[in-house]
Amino acid sequence: VLPNYELEIYFVVDAAVVNRYTAEQTDGDTAKAMDSLNADIDYFITEINDLYSSLAVNGFNIQILKKKLDILDFIIFNDNTDVDPGLKAFDAWLMSTNAYANIGYDAAILWTGFELVSGNDQGVAGYAHVGQICKAANSSGIVEYDMTYLVSITTAHELGHIIGAGHDSDVTGFIMIPKSSVKEDNRWKFSLCSKEAFQASVDKLSTNCLLDSSPESTAQAVEVTDALADPNTICRRSEQDASSYMCRVRMLIM
Repeated sequence: VLPNYELEIYFVVDAAVVNRYTAEQTDGDTAKAMDSLNADIDYFITEINDLYSSLAVNGFNIQILKKKLDILDFIIFNDNTDVDPGLKAFDAWLMSTNAYANIGYDAAILWTGFELVSGNDQGVAGYAHVGQICKAANSSGIVEYDMTYLVSITTAHELGHIIGAGHDSDVTGFIMIPKSSVKEDNRWKFSLCSKEAFQASVDKLSTNCLLDSSPESTAQAVEVTDALADPNTICRRSEQDASSYMCRVRMLIM
């Protein structure tokens, strides 16, 4: 019988994300902004699980659980931070708050509303330690939170690194390729290579944290939110542009 692994995640959202949701409310209603943020988060986690369900065909069953969600009123690093010092800053914050001991997560993800860079490359959307699952110091990653479905794709990718997978070859088009493309048929799936890397990493654990979970850890299974079902809203969010007309025009001509 194949084991059913459960990956308990500590999700951290910085103030830059909160500011983007607040800016989306024309009446400045912060309560409505927070409701929208929480609804989107539950949907994104639902979709991350859907992506990981693609591993089942290759004999690897894993579910992503929300162990704890913290929405911060401050930032951990600034806009246009390089991913390496950015991840180090998140690690330092986790250590300073004694988060691993207090929460008991399997992995921690920071969702930031800021642009991440790697040198001169602004195309990077996330960064994580590789093969550090269940470890106190480095079971962490950072992801750009752009308020669109890309959050799910990038988070699934970075969690894949934390569990133990490297990058797939560009030509395969799977989730673990270095840069995803909307043209790839396999963009919603993990490859057999990733599955084998996950299994090898898990098999090396002296204590497999994926075999047990806490009652407070929850699986999300929600429908798409109204905002994320609206092409106009998606376009505004991805372009970070309050003007909706140009977004509609661009979507029609692309």
